[in-house]
Amino acid sequence: MFVQIIEGRVADREALHRQMDRWRNELRPGATGFLGSTSGVTDDGYGFAVARFESAAAAKANSDRPEQGQWWAETEKAFGGEVRFTDSEDVETFLAGGSDDAGFVQVMKGSANRDRLHEMDRAFDEHEQ
Repeated sequence: MFVQIIEGRVADREALHRQMDRWRNELRPGATGFLGSTSGVTDDGYGFAVARFESAAAAKANSDRPEQGQWWAETEKAFGGEVRFTDSEDVETFLAGGSDDAGFVQVMKGSANRDRLHEMDRAFDEHEQ
């Protein structure tokens, strides 16, 4: 799996929402290898999106589509400054992965000891059963 995280300060929430709807309706059908995404804007105006693809090659193929470039040129205008992209193939899902039924999503960003995280996840799974 490959993920791309897109984040930055949002200047125009409505424009961003329109563009995200446009992507879902017009561009997603042609995005081969796209698995799903989670995106949003915090109360204080910070926007993020986590897009999942089956591979880095699939994500690159999507980025190389002319309609994707045109869409991004318009979408970028909704941000009020630098937009940061973080790409990774070093991806793990926890519990059952994403859920379209989630009513709330919390995004935590930082660095951690991966072995310790796995240990904590195993303990959590044991507690759940």
